[in-house]
Amino acid sequence: SVALAPRLTETAFACGAGERVVGVTRYGTDPPEVRSRQEVGGYFAPNYEAILRLRPDLVLALEEHAEVRDRLVAAGLRVHAVNHKTIEGILDSITTVGDALGSPGSAAGLLAELDARVDAVRNAQGGGDRPRVLVVVDRAVGAGVPGKMYICGSDRFFEPMLRWAGGENAYDGPDIAYPMVTPEGLLSMDPDVIIDLVPSTAGPETLLAARADWEGMPGLHAQAAGRIHVWSEDYTMVPGPRFILALERLAEVFRADPPSRGTGVAR
Repeated sequence: SVALAPRLTETAFACGAGERVVGVTRYGTDPPEVRSRQEVGGYFAPNYEAILRLRPDLVLALEEHAEVRDRLVAAGLRVHAVNHKTIEGILDSITTVGDALGSPGSAAGLLAELDARVDAVRNAQGGGDRPRVLVVVDRAVGAGVPGKMYICGSDRFFEPMLRWAGGENAYDGPDIAYPMVTPEGLLSMDPDVIIDLVPSTAGPETLLAARADWEGMPGLHAQAAGRIHVWSEDYTMVPGPRFILALERLAEVFRADPPSRGTGVAR
C-alpha cells in the first residue's frame, strides 16, 4: 500500500500493517521504519509516477485528497479515503485501515486501547473551574513579541481535547476553525493557559526565540502565572493515532499548579 500523508502512515503502522506499506510521503518520521520506505512526493503534491511504479494494491488517502484520488482511480488503483479532521474520524479510520490492510485484530486492539486512555483522561476530571486555554497553531517567531497569530477556534481536533482534558477554549467567537487574532485580541481574551505549537522542524534557537517572544507580553495572565507552554513535538500537529499523547499532556498541564514566580514561560 501507499500512504498519502504522514498521519496515514502512522495509522497503518499502529494497526500492525506497517510491513504492507511500501510508499510514503515526505516528512513522515513515526515510526522510524518509515524512513526505509519509498518516498512518493508530498502531502499536497504526490509523485504520481512514483506511486504507479510501486504497483500498490491500495492507496490510503484523506477526504481532502479528492483530486488526487480521482487521478489514481482513473489510473486503475484502489483508493481508500478517510477523515482525519476530527478525533472521531481518526478513531473510525483505525477500523477502516485495519480492515483494508488485513489487520482487523490489531486495529481493534489499538482502538480499544485508545478508547480506554481517552476515558481515563475524561473520568479523571474534577468539578472545579476549567482553565481557559488558547492554542496557537501558527505565528511568526522571533519578533520579540507575538504578533498576529492563528489559533484553534472551532476546529474538530484540538477543541474537543481541551474539554476532555479539563479545560475550555478561550476563543468564543464566530464558528471559524482557525481564526486570526492580534496581540490586542489576545490581551482581550487573556487566557489562563497558552499552548504555543511550533513546527517540529524548529531548531533550539527557534524554540528559544518562541519562548522569548512571550516575555514581551507581561500583561497576560498566563504569562504572569508561568502557564505558557511551547510545544514542538510532531504529534501535537499530526492528527493521527498519537493524538492520545497530546490529550494526556494537556490533562497534565491543566492539573499542574501554576508556579508562584519565574519567567512566565513553562520550559
